[in-house]
Amino acid sequence: LGDDDELDDDARAILPNGTSMLAAEARRLIAKTVFCLCKSGAAVVCQRMMYSLMQCNPNCPTVCHDQGVAGYGCSGVREVGMIGRLHVKYTDCKNSPLRL
Repeated sequence: LGDDDELDDDARAILPNGTSMLAAEARRLIAKTVFCLCKSGAAVVCQRMMYSLMQCNPNCPTVCHDQGVAGYGCSGVREVGMIGRLHVKYTDCKNSPLRL
C-alpha cells in the first residue's frame, strides 16, 4: 500500500517475514517511537524520531553533531514525558507521538 492508502483496523497485514497480524498491530510495530535527543545549551531538543534503539544509538550522535549541538541520547516516550518534570526546556520533534 502507498502512503495514502489505509487498512481497516480489523484487516490482516502480511509483514515481510511472512507473519500475518491485524493492521492496527502492524502499524504500531512500525511506528517511530524512539527520540534522538540533543543538548543545546541548557535545553534538550528532539532532532529526529527513529524506529528503535538499535537504529538510534549508533546514529544519534552524528545527527546531533551535524546540527552543531551536543549529543544527549536516545529515549522512549516515557522518558521524554518526564523531561518536563525535571524543569528542563524541551523542544519536541515535529512527528513525535506525544503531539496529538
